Formats: sequence, C-alpha cells, structure tokens
Amino acid sequence: MKNNYLFYDEETGEEFFVQRDTKAEAVEIAKMYFTRPLLQDCLSDEEADILGYDTY
Repeated sequence: MKNNYLFYDEETGEEFFVQRDTKAEAVEIAKMYFTRPLLQDCLSDEEADILGYDTY
C-alpha cells in the first residue's frame, strides 16, 4: 500500500505529496524534483485529496 508523504520545499515554498511504499523512497523522489524538500507528515488518501497538492 502506498503512503502519501507530505513535503515542503524550502526553496520554492511549495507543499506537495510523494506517494510511495516507504519514507526512504519518498525522500529520494522528492529530491529528484526539488532542491530542499523537508518531510512534514504522512497522510491518508482522504486527507491528501482534501488538500489537493500536486503528487509525485
């Protein structure tokens, strides 16, 4: 089951999700797209849908 990891990028100020099986995988993907991503939380599918941020 994939998890929705919420990140905040310090450089752009953007909040976004990375949907992956593990935290390590999510961090790796976030670093591919953003310069300074910080992991904030892990949310349910319902919570992620409500926030509506981009998902990678």
